[in-house]
Amino acid sequence: PALKTAGEPGANTPGAVLRGQKEGLAFCVGPSRILKLRPALKVIKQGRSGKKLPADSSAVLTDLQAEKGIFAELLPPPGTAVRVISELSREAKFPEGYSPDLEDIFVFHVRLKLPETADLPTEVQRTERLREDVRRLATALQQEYASAAPARARAAGLKIVDGTLTLRAQVPEGEPDPIRAVEYFIDGVMVAAKDTPPYIYRWNTKNSEEGEHVIEIRAMNRSVQPITRVRSLVVVQNNPPVAPPQPHPP
Repeated sequence: PALKTAGEPGANTPGAVLRGQKEGLAFCVGPSRILKLRPALKVIKQGRSGKKLPADSSAVLTDLQAEKGIFAELLPPPGTAVRVISELSREAKFPEGYSPDLEDIFVFHVRLKLPETADLPTEVQRTERLREDVRRLATALQQEYASAAPARARAAGLKIVDGTLTLRAQVPEGEPDPIRAVEYFIDGVMVAAKDTPPYIYRWNTKNSEEGEHVIEIRAMNRSVQPITRVRSLVVVQNNPPVAPPQPHPP
């Protein structure tokens, strides 16, 4: 995630893309302040020691490949409206003095040009064709991203899970504001709440799609206010690809 915004004198329209390129985007979040969205591989470089150097602190690094999706066919042009989703769980304008947070989600409202072909005489038909093209492209990108999740997980040392995963909350004793309940979330959706120990939830990963999922556990006090929470990214792989049989030597 980006740690701070960057100064940009030409950024005078908060909530709009300043420039869009295949190598990355820059969007304005406040007067003369921008964030950058980039493919991770384009900004992580090797130092003399062979170690990866930290990227630009104002850049949000993605796992999306360069020249694909938002960096290619769906590239948001300058002026595209950008909104943020934060703790309020809804789209909103960037507040005054905005600084990036780990869980913020950025939404780009892109207006694409309708196709102009002889077999689509009406605007309704052209709109439906564009909608179908975008849906097909997004589905292909999603499948490609999900299929590469196990390789990304192994490279980053993340956990690959299958079957039933037991989630357990260890609640400390003797706290001045004791924990009264524990809530479990999968990808932002609450799947269980426990108000008596042991605080255990068994997640059947076979009911979830293959690929990345975010697990979140929240601890609540007697006033049903969150005291603390822990989030973890895991990769579900219940159906690993079968390696093709190797030919036997003659």
